[in-house]
Amino acid sequence: MATQGGTVHAPVIFLSWAIAVGADRYLIEYSADGRETWQPAGSGQSFINQHEFAAEVGLLTCRVAAVGAISGEWADIVVNAGGDFDTPGLVLPVLVEPFTGDALKVRWDPQPAAARYVVRVISHGIEVRSLYLERNISQYSYYYTDAQQDAAGRTLTVKVAAENGNGVLGAYGELTATNPPPAVPDNVEVTGLLNTLMVQCHHPDDTDLRELRVYGEQRSGFTPSPANLLATSKNALLSVPVPVNTRWWVRLAWVDQWGATDLNFSGEFEAEARQITETEIGPDSISTPMLKANAVTAGKVASDAITGREISATSTITAGTGNNTAGMNGSAYPNNALMENIRFWSGANVDNVKLAPFKVDKTGRLFSSNGVIDGTLYVGNGNELVGLSALNSDVRLWAGNINKDSAPFRVYQDGTIYAQKGEFEGTVYADHIIGDVYKTYLVDTLSSSFGTSWVTLVNANVTIHRVYCYISVSPIAINQPEDHTAYIELYINDVIQVSDNMRTTGGAARQMFSELTSVGTHIGTVNVKVKARMNSSSSSIGTRKIRVSTFQ
Repeated sequence: MATQGGTVHAPVIFLSWAIAVGADRYLIEYSADGRETWQPAGSGQSFINQHEFAAEVGLLTCRVAAVGAISGEWADIVVNAGGDFDTPGLVLPVLVEPFTGDALKVRWDPQPAAARYVVRVISHGIEVRSLYLERNISQYSYYYTDAQQDAAGRTLTVKVAAENGNGVLGAYGELTATNPPPAVPDNVEVTGLLNTLMVQCHHPDDTDLRELRVYGEQRSGFTPSPANLLATSKNALLSVPVPVNTRWWVRLAWVDQWGATDLNFSGEFEAEARQITETEIGPDSISTPMLKANAVTAGKVASDAITGREISATSTITAGTGNNTAGMNGSAYPNNALMENIRFWSGANVDNVKLAPFKVDKTGRLFSSNGVIDGTLYVGNGNELVGLSALNSDVRLWAGNINKDSAPFRVYQDGTIYAQKGEFEGTVYADHIIGDVYKTYLVDTLSSSFGTSWVTLVNANVTIHRVYCYISVSPIAINQPEDHTAYIELYINDVIQVSDNMRTTGGAARQMFSELTSVGTHIGTVNVKVKARMNSSSSSIGTRKIRVSTFQ
């Protein structure tokens, strides 16, 4: 049997046949040239007794053969693809899941003769939506957002029919379903306060809830209506403003996304909003309209004995005595100007707040004589920031960037200093210095000094790039184990800059002079000379290379 669906230009052939005994599969082929040649129809095989494939337009011969231990004989049928369309059968929509959440979801069995499906949604007897679905779609969902757009209610009817390629419509099947309204609110509590009713209840698990509504009047037996709607909330706890000294009866109802119809209202709950006119002392509480200054005096106040959304004082709150005092201040002290500026302090009483080891003034400045910061301290912001940290990096001190790993100045945990630029005044001692903020010249000694005559050890020209600089000569060895005195002088452009002398002690060979340093306004190429002599003709000095450095 052949049923034709799809459209005139894109026909779809649906074949079905009786089950063949002993068959484990079926081969399906078609011919478009009068049985001269055959080709697979779609996948070309089926494991059940039906098969559907997209066909060419024109007269086709379709054939089916059962395959088991051996292949059976072919059975064929002629189909006018794209010409003769069957009338679709009845479509029967069913629920995909219970209609209790965000959408009404239906599905149906595909109709072989369908080119498309027509879906109609009806509410209150009026069609609110109509649409076409492709033949390969066999389900539809109508969401509460659709219902709100269409002004539909919670009871819906969905009708579905199949239409063939010639525009012939099959019979409509229909399904009617109602989304139930939320249940009656339970575990309701209504409490009257000064000018408020506090209302709470259990929050249900419905996924399509919109809000909780509170209706009320100052009489019992009222009927909920828009006129006596007091408040709404998405939560199960809300406060309802009411006048002071009034008595109320309230009823609650949950509203879902499908509309405020058929609501399930709670019973009545009574509460009174009233002002406290006198002090009431009960077993677990004290109620009073006001407390004056120093009105409460107690050796101990139990934990959680004083609660409130806000506790305010216009003067000073203190705890402890003497050096154990801590406090908060919001008052002016005419006789204590420092106290007027302090907002928090610890370690001193009010009269001696200036001696407190910890205090914060009204501008936000913090003063502390001691402290432990377990983390990171920032001073400033942006590129003006300075930081101190002991967390998440080897960088301990940095400046110039909030990101300490890319700051232009950094000090690492091992003592390494990184700086993009800088100037040092004084002497820098280092085993190894690299960079282009100075120039270093390693110069062979021209001769050794023997005896009392002056001998030039260094005669070198060096280039200086800035007017103000240091010229430094590295230490020079004295190679004499006996007691003698050595003299050394540093010249720049034949002008003596600095001199030094050292007396050796017996047995102290290879003693070193201190570094010779000249500070001046030198620029360009200058001549540096180092001269030395001994006070004895039997001693020597300067037998190694000497480093001449210019620090800019």
